[in-house]
Amino acid sequence: MIEHHRRHPPKKVERPKKLVRTMVAEMTGETFSWEETFDPSLPARLEAMGCIGGNQGAGRIVPGSVECQ
Repeated sequence: MIEHHRRHPPKKVERPKKLVRTMVAEMTGETFSWEETFDPSLPARLEAMGCIGGNQGAGRIVPGSVECQ
């Protein structure tokens, strides 16, 4: 398997810059959408802060920053 990976290096994947999220309101059944800026560094930053990767709890996303609960 190692030799296979040497011969076939991973290909770069272009990630989207923005994500469109859609939800249905629980009480009314109304559908609404919003756009989020995709931050590919967020999982690594949360792990470095000790927010994910163990039993420490989830991180909370605050516009412009990241906080651990």
